[in-house]
Formats: sequence, structure tokens, C-alpha cells
Amino acid sequence: LLIELLRRSSQQTPRLILLEDGHWFDSGSWALINQASTVPGLALVVSSRPLENVPEIASMTSADRLAVLELEPLDRERSSELLAAALGVSEVSEELIEAVNARCEGNPFYVIEVAAALRRSGNVEISLGRASFREGSELSGDLLPHTIQAAITSRIDQLSTSEQLTIKVASVIGPSFQTETLLAVHPTQPTEEDVQLDLANLASQDLIAESRPKGAEFTFKHALTREAAYQLLLSDQRQQLHNTVAEYLESNETERAPLNQELGFHWAQAGEPGKAATYYQLASVAALSDGLPKEAVDLGVQAAHLLGVSLETEPEKIQESIPTELGEIGRLMAGRAPLDLQDLPPIEDEQAAAGIGTVLQTMPAAFM
Repeated sequence: LLIELLRRSSQQTPRLILLEDGHWFDSGSWALINQASTVPGLALVVSSRPLENVPEIASMTSADRLAVLELEPLDRERSSELLAAALGVSEVSEELIEAVNARCEGNPFYVIEVAAALRRSGNVEISLGRASFREGSELSGDLLPHTIQAAITSRIDQLSTSEQLTIKVASVIGPSFQTETLLAVHPTQPTEEDVQLDLANLASQDLIAESRPKGAEFTFKHALTREAAYQLLLSDQRQQLHNTVAEYLESNETERAPLNQELGFHWAQAGEPGKAATYYQLASVAALSDGLPKEAVDLGVQAAHLLGVSLETEPEKIQESIPTELGEIGRLMAGRAPLDLQDLPPIEDEQAAAGIGTVLQTMPAAFM
């Protein structure tokens, strides 16, 4: 239906669609992009980190429907322009340009984060539209953050205590988070007004962005921002928050099914492998039903791993192991017919039984 709608729309007026973060797309999304690439009058631009083993990319390349543009680091001039824009000035001193370029090496996100850290640290002076190191600031290797993570952490450290805790709790929930969930799992139980104020301040500093109207849902502007906030929590704090998030999501029975994978993740991080495996297995079966065999295998492998079972997922290697495995099955059968096994007592080891169930439900997808 979507392809047909795109086809009809593009017949009237050429269309351009921009899709970001292609490295997070599942196989179904890439299959849809592959189909959409055949629509006359429609151009697709997908931004992504370097990708490997995406069959649809190979298909579009071989059919001459794909051009790959690899972005190089910013040169000195472009990096300087971005620094000036990030600082809100028209001119930047040579000393500041050299220091930032040497540290950031043309990484645009790093330049923006360093500019924000410098502005808030007070080490930059802005006068008459020109930015320079503040007089008296000692230019040293410690003046600029040494890594992107350090630059982001520096920004988070300068937030209010309330904002720091809010962004840390949000980082546990996920890349996107609903305000309702944040309120439910926040350890200090703040009012909705207080949380909304924190979120508005975080959004004003480009750490998060509103993804649903009226502040109902927010998304981290960058995965590294979420990771930096997450790493500021102690291990015990993370585990407890994951447990709280899992319990909250689990309490909503009417909307639980779409959250199986998310529940699996949170229970795993909460140190509950049995519960995590159960939800990953449910998510695997659902993915297979939705025509996503690769995702079904990946989820099934995660479930099996949590149950202590190591699974091979490469079809060629599975085929190579079949003779050996059949031989082992024959040895264990010891001449008995399959029907003879129905009188055997059930498996007492619940974890082993769950692992067998995961294998039987997941592995056929490896051949699809």
C-alpha cells in the first residue's frame, strides 16, 4: 500500500524522502527501501554509519539504483564555520580554531559538543561577534574535552541536579522515552510539572528533542548523548532502574505484546535472565510472524544465550554440523522409535526446557 501511494504521488510531482539513522533499520525497513527505489520520480536519501551485510544494498547497487557518498571529515574551513555557528559568532580567533581543529579532527558532532562545553565553562569570551579564549585562560591540553564522550559529560555535569537525574533516568528507558514512563520510574517521584520543566531545559540545550506533541515523548538527539548519561549511573543504580522500568512496562497488559523485545532488554539488564529470555523468545516468534526472519534469529539467539545455550546462525555452518548432530541424536535414541519417547518423564531442568523450546521455534528462520 505504501509503495503504491508513493508511486501515485511521485507521478504527479517528483518526491525526495530523507531517512536518517539507517544503521538502526531492520530487514523489513530495508526491503521497503529496496522496493521504493524502483518508483519513478522518487529519490531516497538515507544517512547511516558504515553498513555491512545488508542484502538490499547489494541488490540496489547491482541494479544501478544506489549511489554511496562517504562523508569525509570536515576540512579546516568548514570546521571553523561550524564552530562559529555553534558559538553564535561571525568570527573565531585563530588560536581557538587551531585548538578545536586539532582536538576534533573534523568530526562535526565533536565540534558542536566542544563549542557547547567551552561556552558553558566560561573559557571562551565573545565580544563584538568574535569568539576567543578568555584572557587569563591557560591554553593547555586540559582546556578542551579529550573525547566526544568527555565533551557530552562536561555538558551534563553543568546541568542542575534535577536535570542530571532526569536525563540519567531517561537514558535507562531507551533512545526514545514517554514522559508518562519517566514519571512512573523516576526514583524521587517528582511532579509532572517539575519533570516537564527539566525536559524543556534539556531540549533547549539540544540534548533531547520532543518527538510527540505536548511533551508526551522525547528522543535523545544523539546515541552518544544517551550513552554518556547512562554511564554516569553506578552499576547498581542502572540495574535497579532497569528492574523498575521492566515492572512498569509489564504492568500494562493491554500493550505488552509490542514491548516484548524492550522487556527482554530491561530484564536482562536487571539481572533476570529467565524473564528476559521469555520475552526475547516471544519477540522472536512475533518477528517471524511479521516476515522478519533475520530479526527472529537474532532475538532467538539472545534468548538462548541468556539460557546458557550457544547457537550457530550461519546456514552454511548449520548444514555442516547436521551429520554430526544427527549421529548424536541416533546415539541418544539408542534404537528407540520417536513414539517411545512420549512415555519419558518431562524435563526437570526448566532452563534446559526453555532453551530447547527457543531452538525449535527460532532456528528454522535461519534458512529463510
